[in-house]
Amino acid sequence: MLHKVARSIRNLGAIIVDELRFEFLQHALQQIGKRPSLLDLGCGQKPYRELYAAYTQKSFGLDVPTTQHGMQAIDVQGRGTELPFIDQTFDLVFCTEVMEHVAEPKRMLQEIHRVLKPGGYLILTTPFLVPVHEAPYDFYRYTPYGLQHLLEQASFCIVSHETFAEAFGVLISLVVQLQLKFWSALAQLLHFPRLYSLLNPIIFFLVYLPQRTYVALLRAVRRVKGGERVIRQLSYTAKGYGMLAVKS
Repeated sequence: MLHKVARSIRNLGAIIVDELRFEFLQHALQQIGKRPSLLDLGCGQKPYRELYAAYTQKSFGLDVPTTQHGMQAIDVQGRGTELPFIDQTFDLVFCTEVMEHVAEPKRMLQEIHRVLKPGGYLILTTPFLVPVHEAPYDFYRYTPYGLQHLLEQASFCIVSHETFAEAFGVLISLVVQLQLKFWSALAQLLHFPRLYSLLNPIIFFLVYLPQRTYVALLRAVRRVKGGERVIRQLSYTAKGYGMLAVKS
């Protein structure tokens, strides 16, 4: 029973990065406008399908046969390092939280470049300070400079980039993760699943509310004159990064 409860709150410790990543993806899609064809590379269960559906006429989801997210949403089975498409097939490649699981990232970016049409776009996000996940297929963490280097090597030009949470957001997320680990262990020890759920008021007030408050404050600071400069000064570490790049 506990594993069902755990699944129900599996994203509770990632509210900050999930919210900020979604904002970046939405803004990137708005920035480039509607595109005829889209490849959702490493699509999993297609969590962003409703978001990008308004910006493309047709989309294809590709993932590996060994994915831990199930096969229901996958249109094509394959690997990012050997995409089963001819050259210049897509106008946009959408690749979120995938590259850290690819053992040969340079090769994958070259393949993305190959299947993009001239002037096609890549929307890419990767985590940075996050726990190991989907083991044993969790190979790398990238700085924005590393991402820029890899993209430029694959003949992409950076259009825009975004940092997902800065130092305070990272600190809050770390405390949240530790609290969730504690309550998960205690729930298992006492065989009392409700300890590890939003039914536990301590989790609600010390895990849920701090993250929501941080996101609201971050948005407010961005609207203040000089706010973006303050955020940049605190962005020496992050939960993750987003890149919008165009095929050159």
